[in-house]
Amino acid sequence: MFNLLVGVRAWVVALLLANLIFAGLFVGYPEATVSDPSPDLQPTLKLVNESAESEAGKILCLRWGPFESAAAAQDVQKSLAGLIAQAEIVQRTIKSDPDYLLHVGPHASIEAARLTQETLRSQDIDNQVITAGPLRNSLSVGVYTSRALADAHLQAVSALGYPVSVEELNRNHQVFHLEAYLNAQAQPKPEPNGLCEAVARPKEFL
Repeated sequence: MFNLLVGVRAWVVALLLANLIFAGLFVGYPEATVSDPSPDLQPTLKLVNESAESEAGKILCLRWGPFESAAAAQDVQKSLAGLIAQAEIVQRTIKSDPDYLLHVGPHASIEAARLTQETLRSQDIDNQVITAGPLRNSLSVGVYTSRALADAHLQAVSALGYPVSVEELNRNHQVFHLEAYLNAQAQPKPEPNGLCEAVARPKEFL
């Protein structure tokens, strides 16, 4: 009887040890789980697609010119008609320093002007008859870039007994630009000269 109890105890102990060893094999090994793909990937791909769509729909204001006439700007506008969403021809004034015209006259007639012309030439004073405008029938005896130069020559010609005057010539002139709105991916021909907001300096047109 005693031997039977000892055998039962040994069997129970062996069974407990086996269970402990079996359980210990899985200690520290967490249960495997299936997770969703990283949430960062989907927003990244979405941003790339949104960027492409945004660029495709972007509208730019582009400028062509300067042109010496509005008609020249209109010709370019017509050539871009299939690409332009909206367009405007803009006129600008380019300011420049004036010139100074030294002239004798005006005379009562073209004949009187030609007589004075010959007299001036005989005194080695080069001149030209002005045949149109407010100074018609006057004689131009020089155009100068500064008032000081014009005044110096005026004194020399006046000393010969001729009525000489100085006329300031306005050199400001008008230029024209075509400003148009196009899709950013458009490839217009002719190519634009820049963006609308990039205003060129006046010296670029001189």
